[in-house]
Amino acid sequence: MGRSRGATVVGVVLAVAISTVSCSGDEAAPGVEATGRVDWEWVADCPPDVESEVVPEHVCGWIDAPLGGGEQELFVVVIEPSEPSDESPILETGTDLGMAPNYAGLAPIAQRTGRRTVIVALPGTGHSVPSLDCPGVDDLGDVPTDDPDLLQAIEQCRDLLDEQGVDPALMTPVASVPALTAVMDAIHDGEWVLMGHGTTGAAAVEIARADPDRIEALVLDTPVQRDDDWPARRAAIIAGSAEVCRANDYCTATHGDVRKLWRAAVRRASTRPVEMPRGGLDPALLERGLRWLVALDGVAPVPAMLAEAATGQKSIQLWDLHIALDEAPPLCVGWLPKCRSRAQMVLGAALSSVCPTGAGGPAFVQACRRWGVEEPQLAAGEPLVGVPTLALLGDHDPYADPDEAAEVVREWVPDAHVVVVPQQGHNVLGEDCVRLMRNVWLAGNHDQPPPPLACPGVR
Repeated sequence: MGRSRGATVVGVVLAVAISTVSCSGDEAAPGVEATGRVDWEWVADCPPDVESEVVPEHVCGWIDAPLGGGEQELFVVVIEPSEPSDESPILETGTDLGMAPNYAGLAPIAQRTGRRTVIVALPGTGHSVPSLDCPGVDDLGDVPTDDPDLLQAIEQCRDLLDEQGVDPALMTPVASVPALTAVMDAIHDGEWVLMGHGTTGAAAVEIARADPDRIEALVLDTPVQRDDDWPARRAAIIAGSAEVCRANDYCTATHGDVRKLWRAAVRRASTRPVEMPRGGLDPALLERGLRWLVALDGVAPVPAMLAEAATGQKSIQLWDLHIALDEAPPLCVGWLPKCRSRAQMVLGAALSSVCPTGAGGPAFVQACRRWGVEEPQLAAGEPLVGVPTLALLGDHDPYADPDEAAEVVREWVPDAHVVVVPQQGHNVLGEDCVRLMRNVWLAGNHDQPPPPLACPGVR
């Protein structure tokens, strides 16, 4: 399969161990143990977005993987720990579904856990081939979800993929299990730890269902996205933010009652909205901005954002939202977790991931219809038994109530260890304390829950 990239590529059949060079060209680079089961290619120079963000020793490559009756090539970055390790490697399925991997955020996993870490760009995303990118859609910017130009551009993108023989319906999380298994086959014959940051955790669960004996453990960080009762989630977020603010003298003195601040922000948005790209911060966009902010940073910065919205003084929080709205494609900011730029999001991959589950809710209905991957009536699948699982949930994840998310996780994995982290939004492994909890659990007895470390309020 042909691909367009600037680096020189050398094809390697992994019939024997490979003596590689590192992506930066150093000779004393780690070797990738061969399995002889799957072909892949490594590059002497990683793509610039990887090379500029990944500091530890690493190699990059494309692994041949099935795509229906054809073939695709998944891009991987293999990162070595500080010291050689015989521990099972980690397959990191990325950040959220439809997003290119955040290499800067994921690369340190190898050093923190002491395990080789393989970051894979899920089908259709990043440097994987074929891409489900839709440049004609991206260029529209943050338009309404039912905008005729948006829907036409989505349909045109799908038609172009059809002409190229690419079926996006084959690139859903469930359909991608054989492709992700091929990545595992190419690099390591033994057991693996599967780790998903955000909603890519659902793909990790499907891999474990397909071959549970090959999985040492699962680590899932806020893996659930559901279009449930947003007004109730909003009320919980405002209440949580008010509680945090009351406990901080500076916040209380500066912002006062956060509930009153929210009402003032809504009134201002209804009458004199703060200027934003393609319009103003009306009540609907205010709610999207709230979801976007809490998903990124938890509830702590909410009072500052509401104060800006209530007074019309666009400062740090609203300016960041302004930039995200200006830089992001449609169906991104406030619609998908932690989405903030067109460079990060691959709209076609997001649609192929979100549409089959209905997670995007009414906002995605027309887009999914044009994409041709509408919401089916999916069975929950057989519960996964015998695979130790640690599931981490944010207490104020704006995309899933933690109690409901815990129920979903236990439908997937009845014996999962579920930890709810307070004051956090979507993805909790950005917190040092939570990362330490994960690391201790991975290094210990997986059948036992993680130890009660000094994470304030963790339940």
